[in-house]
Amino acid sequence: MGGFGNQLFQLCFANNLQRIGHHIALDISNYSIPNDDSIERRELVLPTEYFGFTTNTKKTFNFWNNVYKYRKNNFRNIPLLPLKKFNDINYNEGRIGMMNFFVGYWQDINLILNNKDFLYSSLSHNALIKEGLDYQSKPGKTLLHIRRGDYLEMGEALSIEYYKNALRTADKEINEFEYEIFTDDIDWVKNHSVFHSANDIHYSSASKEDTINAFSRMLMNNNFIISNSTFSLIPAILKENATSKIISPFPWYRNSNKSINLRKQWIKLDNNG
Repeated sequence: MGGFGNQLFQLCFANNLQRIGHHIALDISNYSIPNDDSIERRELVLPTEYFGFTTNTKKTFNFWNNVYKYRKNNFRNIPLLPLKKFNDINYNEGRIGMMNFFVGYWQDINLILNNKDFLYSSLSHNALIKEGLDYQSKPGKTLLHIRRGDYLEMGEALSIEYYKNALRTADKEINEFEYEIFTDDIDWVKNHSVFHSANDIHYSSASKEDTINAFSRMLMNNNFIISNSTFSLIPAILKENATSKIISPFPWYRNSNKSINLRKQWIKLDNNG
């Protein structure tokens, strides 16, 4: 479920389960739910086969769907019951049963770090993304990501002060600093003079094609001014090297205590304004 960044976290979690001996089938039924005005629907960006997974058969899906309906939102697992249900909060590797249903975003940077080789090899099945992964960037080349859209409704869009502070910091910390912007709100960017020095502004919708194109170009940077979005977080993790500077908001969200284990060496700027 969710956009491309969330999909990659979930695939890494599935890979962790597979590495410790579990047979995995992915439930992608969420992407076939009809669109409505109450929620922005996303697409499955890359085939699950790229990552070495199959999807649920209709029989298996119907079985788990019935279990899910029976249990509703109850994640309390009875010790002797072989059917277990886990989310980000109650997951405990030592309590996994014979058959298990996992639903969550599993957003933890360590999950990406522990699965970098898996992601590199899997993502390389897409030619455009492989081009981004293989690209050797100039030391000063920097990505700046601005996500607004649904974050405005959530109250989690980063303030203009965060970006002003980030650009000042990057100019001091990064030799031969230059940057390009990736955003879902190009008008907002163009209406703020602080961004006029950007080399380029890339608009990206949530469509599959735009997502792949933007993700590939994001990977072609050496430094990253990320937003509180996994869409820019993952390129920063994958392409970080000894010379990279990564600037991140902290806390990740203002309206919850969510922690994704930001790396110690990253530059963390205030996200309380």
